[in-house]
Formats: sequence, structure tokens, C-alpha cells
Amino acid sequence: MIFLITASARGEECAAALERATGERVGVVPTLRGGNLESASSPGLADGTRALVIDEAFLDLWPGAEDELLSLAGEAPPIFVNMAISGISRIAKNVRQALQRHDRQQLSAMLAAESMLRSELNGALTGILLNSQLALQTPALPERAAAKMQEVYGLALSLQARLQHREQPSLRKRSHAAAAAKSF
Repeated sequence: MIFLITASARGEECAAALERATGERVGVVPTLRGGNLESASSPGLADGTRALVIDEAFLDLWPGAEDELLSLAGEAPPIFVNMAISGISRIAKNVRQALQRHDRQQLSAMLAAESMLRSELNGALTGILLNSQLALQTPALPERAAAKMQEVYGLALSLQARLQHREQPSLRKRSHAAAAAKSF
């Protein structure tokens, strides 16, 4: 859900345009009651909020509200607009572009985290495989210990194969993400 924070009379009209442009539900928060944002906000402002579209004129009406709004938004990106000088179609376009940019950044961060984790796991697996092979070459290794070490070696190989198999879709995601970034 997108929240449009505005006191403008065009708030509902803008919310409808945002819904059409983004395909997301849009809720309008027109005022602060008694200076308390929580009483004015829809339930669950922080939960499931895709973005906060904040009219700059609203911030002029409620000094200090920006920090409170941003803290309630959590991970949702704030998108500042000026409804006094921008047309609704331009606002909708800017919001759609900001959401797309945020999605690309999220995908990029996720792929970077996945790559880092995969690299760390591959390093640890290489160590496990090497040490398992060395342990299996130890003369006078008890048969039972050798069987357990062989099992550890097999499990590590299996995990390594799964990591390499999952790496192929990640490479496709990266190429799709790169193509999507070029199209914007």
C-alpha cells in the first residue's frame, strides 16, 4: 500500500491516479490530529507500506512531521512531491519511477547479499572438502571414523553441487536486472 500524505484538495484525485499508475492501493492521510501522526494514520502504516508520497506543503503545515513520518515508514521509501506546482500525471509518473528505482535497488542489494553468502559458503565448503580428503588419507584411521568422514565429504559435495546449481539462476537474474536497468 502507498500512503499519500497531503492536505491538498486534490488528494483523492491524486490517489486515484497513483493507483492507476502503480497498481497499488493508495491511502490518503490528510491531516495530523492534535499533532499526533499515529492517530491520523491508517492502521498498519509501518506494516506493508510500499511507499510514502509526501506533499511538501504538508510538511509546511506540520513542522517536525517529517521525522515522525519517516520513522513510521520503516523501509518504505519516502517520495517527496509538490502538489502545488506539479500536475497529477507528473506526480504519478515520478512515483512510478521512484518505485521502480527502489525495486531495482532492492534486487541489487539482494543479489549482492546472495553473492557474498555464496562466496563465504563456497570458501567454507572448500575447506571442509580438503580437510575431509586429507583425513581420509590418514593411515590407521579407524573404519568407523573413515565412514563418518566419507559421509561428511559426501554431504559437502552435495551442498557444493546445490550451491553451483542455484548460481545459474542468479546469473540469469543479474542479466535480467542489467537489461531492466538499461531500459529505464
